[in-house]
Amino acid sequence: MENLAREKRQKRHKKSRPNVMIFCEGETEEAYINMIKRRYSAKNVLSNKIKAKSYRMQGLTLVQHAIHTINKMSKKQRESFDEFYVMYDRDEQSIEELQRAIKASENNHPKIHTIYCNECFELWLLLHLDQVTTHLHREELYRRLEKKLSFDGSYRNYKGEQISTYVENFIPTAFRNVASLKIDEIPLKEALELNPYTNFHQTLKHILAQNEIDF
Repeated sequence: MENLAREKRQKRHKKSRPNVMIFCEGETEEAYINMIKRRYSAKNVLSNKIKAKSYRMQGLTLVQHAIHTINKMSKKQRESFDEFYVMYDRDEQSIEELQRAIKASENNHPKIHTIYCNECFELWLLLHLDQVTTHLHREELYRRLEKKLSFDGSYRNYKGEQISTYVENFIPTAFRNVASLKIDEIPLKEALELNPYTNFHQTLKHILAQNEIDF
């Protein structure tokens, strides 16, 4: 009886999840988001519509594509989403290019939020398995993932849906490891050159209406 009462109290205090659309630049990001959607779909959630689509674009190009796609939606379609996101890496983009992309996102109506990783999304994946405390280039991230996951061959052969299955049981570890970077209080515009850096974990907490302890 006490457990039932506790469950009812938790339901009353559970925040609803926003309906979101995420535009991302790669198959690995799309597969990871879809894994998150599957793993954390909960019956006590009033609504949760996460749509992710990979477009193989970066920065401003991806933002412009997102704006074009949103503008083509009917008013009813557009209003079915509470929030829109673009998700991209630092890669070879200059600070000026990144700033233009963020400005275009923020000035759009509706506003488009930015999910950003420096050097790349593989940083977030590696945080599921290990701490990262120093600047790492993409190839270094790939090599560490290959070693941690004992891949027989190049990480590139495992990108996409496969990699998500390797890390999905270590999501709490990723949250612990990213906390050690102490980057949560740094505004995105001031963090563009930071490596390692990601704000993906903050987005996950928001769109899933959960705290770290819930993962």
